[in-house]
Amino acid sequence: LDGGVLRICVNEDPRGKPGRPTKFVSEEGTPNDLLMTLRRPAMSTLSKEAKSLQGAWSIARAWGDGQELPRERADRMPVLVAGPWLILIEPHGSFDALRFTLDASASPKQMDLEEDGQSVLGIYQLEGDELRINLGAKGASQRPESFTARTGDRSRVLELRRVKPD
Repeated sequence: LDGGVLRICVNEDPRGKPGRPTKFVSEEGTPNDLLMTLRRPAMSTLSKEAKSLQGAWSIARAWGDGQELPRERADRMPVLVAGPWLILIEPHGSFDALRFTLDASASPKQMDLEEDGQSVLGIYQLEGDELRINLGAKGASQRPESFTARTGDRSRVLELRRVKPD
């Protein structure tokens, strides 16, 4: 993080050797994949509720379509909220950046996203440093009503914990 710019670089060595990038470059012949550069949005344009979600989150539990995400995979999937974006980073380095809007006056609170050009209706609950989100199926016309994901409903539930700076 440098001023208002966040840069993320991941070492994705095809030989499977773990390592940490030493510089923010992605050159031919190196295992580094520069994933993204994000500029901090003007915080004045965000609602108070959206401001409360900003930062890095870790996955405490996640499941979709009734299946829980294995712990070893969840531990390697950071989640970022940067401005109006929910960013899910996969263990192999790819990521999904989903633009969201919130309706904090609804009960339960509503989070609407766009994923692959389709709307995703969701709900969320923020309690201190814990955030629960249930995202319905892409393009579904009905919003989830609870924080459960049953087999066949194609919803995805995330239980997140805020990452505290060292």
